[in-house]
Amino acid sequence: MAKQDSATEPIAIASSTSYFAGEEGLIEEFQFDYNLLNAFDQKLVRTSGIFFLASPCIAPCIIPYMYACEVHNVVDRNNATHVCITQDGIRYSVDKRSAGCRKQICEQGKTMKTVPFDKITDCDIEEPAGNTGCCWLVPNTVTVVNVDTASGSRGPDQNGLLSHELVIRGLVDPHAFKSLVWKMKRAGHGTPHSANMVVGAAKAPGNVQMTRTPSSELAPLLRKQNALLTEQNKVLNEHTNLLKSIAKK
Repeated sequence: MAKQDSATEPIAIASSTSYFAGEEGLIEEFQFDYNLLNAFDQKLVRTSGIFFLASPCIAPCIIPYMYACEVHNVVDRNNATHVCITQDGIRYSVDKRSAGCRKQICEQGKTMKTVPFDKITDCDIEEPAGNTGCCWLVPNTVTVVNVDTASGSRGPDQNGLLSHELVIRGLVDPHAFKSLVWKMKRAGHGTPHSANMVVGAAKAPGNVQMTRTPSSELAPLLRKQNALLTEQNKVLNEHTNLLKSIAKK
């Protein structure tokens, strides 16, 4: 992907073989290290078989399935995963792939998800460290990008950890991805009515001019008003006296 000039509107230069070549508003597509990701996930599947050896009743069923099917399922799932940055947000796609027993009835359809920039509250990188898997036999080698939103789920996932709006594993350049996400968010891309950040907000008055009456003109008006008030009080007093005289008769 060609780097974009920050002073101009980013425009993607995508090859015809790019997965997101026809995506509207495409900025940049990011590549995965599929070899690293597949090797790591296959090790997890193989070592997890040790756990089921402690259950002789289910081991004869589960272990063949894991070695015959699941080691291939994780590869298909990883190879079907793609991500890009568009003018609207992060576009994440997992293509149609085999799953379960790898028969047609177990196939999973294509899924796509867009996370708008204005909804993103966090986009950070989780560097690999330590070991994982059954008996901690598998060294962590995969870098993970976690994307969170204000409305996203933060409950525990299947591993008892806090889930994220989007988890992107195995990017070739996760730091470039994170940098572009924050750049697009700061620039206001993907924000509805970006010209007016608050929808329905009242506009400030354009040209408001306040005029002040000169004191030389105000004084005669005040005197005239006082005279009218005096005349009004006089009429009211006469009316009151008239009513009193009528009442005495």
